[in-house]
Amino acid sequence: MKSSLRSRNILVSFALALILAFVLIAATPQGRALAQEFLSLFSHTESDRIPMPTEAGPAAITPLAGIAEGEALTGWPIFKPAWLPDGFVFQQIDYRSEAAEVVQEYIYQPAMGMQAGYFYLGQRKTPYTDTWPVGASAQIESVKIGDTIGEYVIGAWGGDANQQVWEANPNFQHLRWKTGEFYFNIDFAVMSVEQADLANSPYYISKEKLIAIASSMK
Repeated sequence: MKSSLRSRNILVSFALALILAFVLIAATPQGRALAQEFLSLFSHTESDRIPMPTEAGPAAITPLAGIAEGEALTGWPIFKPAWLPDGFVFQQIDYRSEAAEVVQEYIYQPAMGMQAGYFYLGQRKTPYTDTWPVGASAQIESVKIGDTIGEYVIGAWGGDANQQVWEANPNFQHLRWKTGEFYFNIDFAVMSVEQADLANSPYYISKEKLIAIASSMK
């Protein structure tokens, strides 16, 4: 009984310390700016069930010949990973004008039948307030990426013709972070691989490897 009470008191003290630290950080102008910037990486919906989005026109996507063309178009230095998991290779790059974002695609080769693994790596100068939120039950995990802090989420929106339903499906992973003036994201997906087989699948990239990709960006 005493051990249980002691453990509870430790947890309460730890939680209060975290709250106090956040309050102290938010009390300064720099802290408020950092908190707002950090909290904008992912946002939650109010429910795990939301209406299907209204139909929008086709996204404005401009295929690019390579990194050099993207840098000429945007005027930015475009970062790319110096390290990739075995089997993953660069596939293509494009510019999405609605979000003013450059997106690189990397895929696992060779593909076997319907199975596939790939990730999109986005770079932009604006926060993610215009992008899709995650479900209410989604766990947003803080992770260290080099000298900065990012956010990591497992899951995706599924559903039927009438609504979208948030599913905590490990076949889909998302990583977002900010370095300097740029916001980055990695959206990773494994297709046609059962969850029980993910760990042994060559198409799968673990959270640790996604963080390693992000940390190698230059």
